[in-house]
Order: sequence, then C-alpha cells, then structure tokens
Amino acid sequence: MEANCVRKLLYGRFQPLEALEFDLKCANIHLGLQSNTVFVLASSKRDVFDEQSSHILEACMEFRSEHARFYATNLIKQSYIALIFAESDASQESRTSLIELGNQVVDHVKSVIDCPIHIGIGSSYPGYEGVAASFAEACVAVEQGFFTVERKVIMFEDLRQQKQNNDQEIPTIDHALFIQGLKQANSKLTLQALHNMTQQIQESAEAYHIVQYLCFDILNLLVRTAKNANVDVSQELLKQVCEFTSLPSFEDAMVIVVTNICDQMDDARQKEESQMRTNILDYINNNFTNSQLSLVSIADEFSLTPNFLSRYFKQETGYAYQQYLTMLRMDRIKEMLVTTKMPIKEIILSTGYADIANFMRKFKSLEGLTPGQYREQYSS
Repeated sequence: MEANCVRKLLYGRFQPLEALEFDLKCANIHLGLQSNTVFVLASSKRDVFDEQSSHILEACMEFRSEHARFYATNLIKQSYIALIFAESDASQESRTSLIELGNQVVDHVKSVIDCPIHIGIGSSYPGYEGVAASFAEACVAVEQGFFTVERKVIMFEDLRQQKQNNDQEIPTIDHALFIQGLKQANSKLTLQALHNMTQQIQESAEAYHIVQYLCFDILNLLVRTAKNANVDVSQELLKQVCEFTSLPSFEDAMVIVVTNICDQMDDARQKEESQMRTNILDYINNNFTNSQLSLVSIADEFSLTPNFLSRYFKQETGYAYQQYLTMLRMDRIKEMLVTTKMPIKEIILSTGYADIANFMRKFKSLEGLTPGQYREQYSS
C-alpha cells in the first residue's frame, strides 16, 4: 500500500482527497507539516539500473536520517526511484543540508551497487500538491545530471537560477517542466509551465512571426513527447491550435490538447503499473501446484529480490506470499476432495505439498476437520 500511496502523491492523484488521506493513514505515511522534498535517483547506465532496481530500492528504504522520514518507490517506466523526504521541522532544511543528504543517499546506494548514480532534488513545498511539483522538478534535475559528470547531486533551484542567453528564447527550464508534466500526466503542472512559456513570449517577442515560431515550437514539443509515449494526438485538436490568432487563443487551445493527452497518459500509466502485479499473480496462479515454487524462484523469474517481492506482494494484494499460496492450494484440495475420487495423498501431492503429515496438521487447524472428514461431510 505504501508504494501505491507514494506514486499517487508523485503523480498528483489527489481525488477524492478523503480517500487519499485514508490510504496515507493506513500506509503509515506522515508528510512534513511545513516541507516535503522529492529526490529522484537515476543512472546514465539505464540497463544496469533497471536490472538492479529492486536492490537499489531496498537500499533506499533502509536509509535512515536523524531529521527526516523517507518514503520510496520505483518508477519502472521512467527507470527512476523516487524518495519523498518528509521534514516536519523546516528549520533543519537548507540547500546545503539537502545536498548533503543527497550525497549520503548516493553513497549508501553505491555501497550496494557499482553503478553511477545521480540524484535530482526538487524544491521543497508544503502539502500534497507540492509533492507532485517537487517530483517534476527533481526529474528535470536528475536528467541534467546525466550531462554533469562532476556533480552527482543536482538541485532544481540551481537550474532555475541559471540565466538564459537569448531573451527571445523560452527558458529551457520551462521546456523541461512542460515535458515532465506531460510524462507524469499532470495537467496542472503542464499547464503552469505552458503559461510561463507564453508569458515569456509575450514579454520578449515583439514581431508576430517570432510569436508564431515560438508557439509552434511548444506545439512541436508536445507532439514529440506524446509520440514518444505512444499517445495519439487528436488531429482535430491540433488543427484548432494551429489556427490561433493570438497568444491567449493559442494557450486556450493548448489547454484542451494538454488535458486530453494527460488523461490518455494517466490511463496508460495506471495500466502499466498494474501489469507487473497481474503478471506475478498470473504466474503464481498458473504454477502453485509446483512443489518447487517459492518466493526466491518467483523473484528470479521477474528479476526482483525476494525481500522486495515479499513487500511488493503484500502491498499489492494484502496477503503475505505464503498466505496466498496456502489459500490457492487449500482451495484446490478442497475442490478435489469433493469432486473427485482420487486418493487423498495423491491430491495433496498434486497441489504442490511434499510433506503430507505437515499438510494434514495444517488442514485440520484451518478447517477443523481432517481431509477425510471434509470429503465425507461435503461430498454430494
């Protein structure tokens, strides 16, 4: 449950708010009253990072800080691991302390895996919505880190303060936030970045042909980002944008397109996030009669660590792995006891149990009957 709650916060899924607050309480997640900051871990060696992501996530979840609470999750599609740094005492927070904390996280992770790690740190915000904004900024910062070899921790605030060389160009920081907002299917963040860009155009571009050029540059950015995410953009909506006659009409038309794309991306991401859960459950459901099935063998099948899989399975299903496996096997055995004439020992062995005596005791403790008594009582 914790991982799902963290992802909801990162992607700005706050509706209904009461449901989110209930989930946070159940997951024992306590955000800072005054300040929450998102750290995003990534690596230029994406293949290695993806392969070792469960180990890296475990290391992040084990990390401890005297003045902070960390809540972590992996973001499979983006090959990132995100940490929400919840700080209740804002006096402890400063640019220097956040960088030091980022360096500590990097050092801790690198003690587990030999892979170049960069951390992007977003701005600090209060409240739920601030987490999503900080996440987008942290993603922008960590991607900048791929091109900054000498720095392993990059603050978004440092990027924001960099001066633009050309007054008639849209600041690259707003470009980057626009892209991140789309990738995260967060229409509010995307539209804020869009508004910032149109304001910059209004303030700096006097000639209409320059305004057109910069607006079409934004539109092209949107189309490329959507295409990279395999999202179809309505040609009718694009046509309406292209017919703009002023900056306000351009922004109004873009609002409709952005909202449409973000809705599609959010649907696609939620389906993808549920796919691993579905694949793992399908694998267990199809193989639970195999006596060699174990948490270790399943983890190997999906390139995960057993510890990560154990936590993930409990978070996603509400059952411990062994509890779920026992439930499947018991249901199959009870069905076969009632519907077949197979000898009881053969039924037990056919469902994956190798220790018959141990199973007999377990069955009696769960059902209050021996398998023979159960068959006699419930057979038609």
